[in-house]
Amino acid sequence: MNISLPHKVLIIDTDEINCNATRNKLTPYYNVSIATTEEQGYQLAMSEMPHLILINLQMPNKLALTMCRNIRSDIRTKHIPLLVLSEQVELQEKVLAFQNGADDVILKTIEIEELLVRIDSKIMRFIEYMNSDFKSIITCGNLELNPITMEVLINKQIVELGHVEYKLLKFLLEKMPSVQSRDQILSSVWRDTFVLGRTINVHILSLRRKLKNFDHSIETLYGVGYTIKDKKLLNLKTFIGEKDIWDTKP
Repeated sequence: MNISLPHKVLIIDTDEINCNATRNKLTPYYNVSIATTEEQGYQLAMSEMPHLILINLQMPNKLALTMCRNIRSDIRTKHIPLLVLSEQVELQEKVLAFQNGADDVILKTIEIEELLVRIDSKIMRFIEYMNSDFKSIITCGNLELNPITMEVLINKQIVELGHVEYKLLKFLLEKMPSVQSRDQILSSVWRDTFVLGRTINVHILSLRRKLKNFDHSIETLYGVGYTIKDKKLLNLKTFIGEKDIWDTKP
């Protein structure tokens, strides 16, 4: 991608008035396309390959979550940043959005200056990521993480992870064997997105359930943070009676 060209932003919103209002705000800064139907949204995402997609969370029948999930599941679009606009941001609403692939959840009342900063930061990281050397598969025990396809396999079987779960797992794998604090996780996985500390708990618990067949486990060092440990070593310590400072609770 040539970053000297106007960056492309796709807005998906079934409410045409809202869609056009958002477009008018962003048009001076980006090359903006809009989609007011699900089919049109997928079509433009595939054909235009935007640098970022904005989706209205309040679309009927949880359409925003479905579209986030489907965009993330397609290898052609899964790396594109997804920002979700919402009339109100409750914790459970944010968790659902993140679990279905959103990179950020933003109030519709956000000031334009802040919205532009958030969009620009996501776009620049997306461009850096697409231009970087990210071809090496990460292997840990019986788990493989492919940064190109964003697939995680355990014993060669695909494990379905949400986008934030994938980023959290990748971060912990890359930092092994060091322990990562909550602040380090928040600043890397969520970056410029404000989330409550307990949001990490939700994703850690979800990851542990989905990675039950992984021969390593995500461990908690109370008061310090999280890391990934080999289950065989943890079981050996238990067998010989060595005091364990680790736990699988968040």
